[in-house]
Amino acid sequence: MEKNALSLFLISMLFLSTLPALGENAEEKNITLKFPEMSLEEKNDYIFLEYNNSLSFSSLPTQPLLPYKAKVMTFPFGTKIESIEVKTGKVKIIKLDKKIHPAPNPVPLNTENAKVEIKEGRIYESNEAYPSDWITWNMGAGIENGVHVIFLSIHAFPARYIPAKNELLYTNEIKIKVKYEPPEKPL
Repeated sequence: MEKNALSLFLISMLFLSTLPALGENAEEKNITLKFPEMSLEEKNDYIFLEYNNSLSFSSLPTQPLLPYKAKVMTFPFGTKIESIEVKTGKVKIIKLDKKIHPAPNPVPLNTENAKVEIKEGRIYESNEAYPSDWITWNMGAGIENGVHVIFLSIHAFPARYIPAKNELLYTNEIKIKVKYEPPEKPL
């Protein structure tokens, strides 16, 4: 029995040693985003989240108006992003008395007396947190200072809303770890 186990172990080690190491050139970048204290302001039938004008707010019509912080990271052209890990600080939950205000529909600039429409989208019936994750991200390529680069654009949301329960999840810190493999020869 011991011989079989030892043989199996040796064969496994021999096989595994012939496989190329995955991500052997992987590197990582870490960022920590801190968010100021949040306050709630009631206006008419809705609640607004206030962050002392230090954050941007999502503007998708009919969706909850939630704050985010944008961060752009640059990498050499040809870089492969292997993973993005997110860890939040302590998440607090607040039960709200009113719904979070939806983002209004866009209004043409050339209209003097345009009526701003406020409508709740289907998201307001959902039991899922909105947005679905603490961050969203997009990648693109471009030129920065005359050099081809990869841009990783991250939107970090310090607050997420569960409309059907009328609960707000929020944190004061989001840590992001980006694991990537740089190109062998940058452009």
